Amino acid sequence: MASAAHHRFVSALAWSSKPFLYANGLVLLAITFTPFPTAVLAEYIATPQRNAAVMIHSAAQLALNLSFVVWVA
Repeated sequence: MASAAHHRFVSALAWSSKPFLYANGLVLLAITFTPFPTAVLAEYIATPQRNAAVMIHSAAQLALNLSFVVWVA
């Protein structure tokens, strides 16, 4: 979902600046990192460590959302 939104937005651009390219890299980094905390959550959801797994997954999702805010602003 996030990569589809990224693709739609970037394909409509006529030019870009250096700060935009750095923000774009941050978004892509956050998108590519997403499977790892998801795997941690899937591994530990039925264990006593599920609270830590949920916190890791939530932090990763927050980082992804904040990177989109930086990217669009």
